[in-house]
Amino acid sequence: MYQRWQSLLDTLPSPESAVLRSQGTARRYARGEWLIHQCATESDVILITGGFVKVVGLSGETKEVVLAFRSAGDLVGEFALILGQPRSASVIATTDLHARTIGRGVFESFLHRYPRAREHVQAHVARKTTANNRHKIRISGVTARMALARTVFQFAQDYGQDRAGAGVRLAMPLSHRDLASYVNIGTATVDRELNWFRVNGILSTGYRHLVILDMDRLSQAAAEVETPG
Repeated sequence: MYQRWQSLLDTLPSPESAVLRSQGTARRYARGEWLIHQCATESDVILITGGFVKVVGLSGETKEVVLAFRSAGDLVGEFALILGQPRSASVIATTDLHARTIGRGVFESFLHRYPRAREHVQAHVARKTTANNRHKIRISGVTARMALARTVFQFAQDYGQDRAGAGVRLAMPLSHRDLASYVNIGTATVDRELNWFRVNGILSTGYRHLVILDMDRLSQAAAEVETPG
């Protein structure tokens, strides 16, 4: 089952949302800039107000594993605050980014003053975990083509922009390398399979962008058979 992603600000009631948007310090990040470093001990949270990031884990000293993508309205860094542990992953801007950095004390005070907001933050954390689990299940034990189709189809639900009869363009920038890491297949395989989708008129690709030309045929390529949950 594919469900459109809902950010924290998508679900937070208007009064709490307005207050949260005013907390902390406004920051701008350039594409490629790191917002959070894995294993760091600070416990600020960051509210993304414009742009996209990728969440990555570092395997060994150099290999970067893409774990998730986040966009405007999402909160990042809250796991370290909740668990009281060092950062479990890094967060890197994939576009120029606008955000608010909120210190631990300020954020905890906000949650204390607005109990409904605490419930929504907890639900936001649960949605992240559920989405990650669903992604892992979708790409497990299937062909590379099917895994890519399922992943792109979900991205279209989350970040697609309808171009009035000219397909659905992903608002998020997406490199072949990041896509390969997220789906856990080789970059050469991604290049080969994306070429198959292009030749068959299902996708159009360019530098860090992707357009779905035929959602029905992409859905067929995904050949979704899932159990509820």
